[in-house]
Amino acid sequence: MLPLLGLSVLAVAGIGERVCFWLAIYAQESQVVGRILLSAREDLWGALQAAQLGRNLPAVRVLTAPLLLETPTPELFHLALKHGAERELIGMQRGDRLLEWVMVMAPLLGMIGSVLGLMAAAQETTSLEAKGLMTALTSTIFGLGIATVTVAFYKIFQALQTDQWRLIHLSSNELELIYRQYWQRIHP
Repeated sequence: MLPLLGLSVLAVAGIGERVCFWLAIYAQESQVVGRILLSAREDLWGALQAAQLGRNLPAVRVLTAPLLLETPTPELFHLALKHGAERELIGMQRGDRLLEWVMVMAPLLGMIGSVLGLMAAAQETTSLEAKGLMTALTSTIFGLGIATVTVAFYKIFQALQTDQWRLIHLSSNELELIYRQYWQRIHP
């Protein structure tokens, strides 16, 4: 039971960190990205001003990366957007390995506990059989419970990453189009 308790603590810590991360992003990101794109249509470099409120948000960091360059070519602008998006995707996946590890290990440790409990029950012929069986079942339920909760949150975080990636991709493409129009105006 102690290894399962340790895994549950790791799972709760990992889930808690990811919940805080996603809540902070979704609380304000859509509004800030909308303001950046609206500002970029009027004044491309003025979009940096609109981005100041959300500089801790992944999509905002992606959109501001090319705006920090000094008159980039459209290709360099595109490359800066692409690089920023890839960097942010890596950051969004932080903690996934821990959750995957817990999802795999918890049921296995639960099954090990079950086997040990059944072995203890088989060695005893008195009422300790019931105690060993109870230990086995408790261990199995605990391990499967940890895995189930962790899988649920893992899938939620995967869905949030997909939504975030979609937002970054769409807003990056829109900003790139705005920049290409700007570039064509100043370089006919």
